[in-house]
Amino acid sequence: MDPKLSGLEQWRNIAKGIATLLLIFLAGIILFTLVFELVILLKPRVPEFTFRNVGPCLGLDQKRVERFEVGDEQYICADMETNEPQAQLDLYIYESENKNQVYVKDAVVTSGPIAYDIHPPLPPGKYRAYISFDGSALVDFEFEVVERSDQ
Repeated sequence: MDPKLSGLEQWRNIAKGIATLLLIFLAGIILFTLVFELVILLKPRVPEFTFRNVGPCLGLDQKRVERFEVGDEQYICADMETNEPQAQLDLYIYESENKNQVYVKDAVVTSGPIAYDIHPPLPPGKYRAYISFDGSALVDFEFEVVERSDQ
């Protein structure tokens, strides 16, 4: 049998129980805060990107064109600025009509002019392209490949 506790001893027993529950609750809050902070700190920081003059160009000299002609060296060029020393960007190209992916290429780039060579060259048609970082589209645009005009 449990001994009968007097009034003061009974209150001490209750106080010990409440103190234990408060310590467990406090430890839970501290643990939750630490895990939350760790998740926030480990979350990758998304760099800032700015693109200008995005579209088709001929060769590495980055001569911009409105469309490619069959036989052209095909490149996608842009002037890009980022707050990262280097970033891996992906170029995706889709057929405009049926949205089939026809080309993908990745490159590690720095701020300044960037160019993706398209090899083998795309056949005549309309295309939609986008440049992405970590799966998120940063810039998208449309372009076309046409038959050579001097034929």
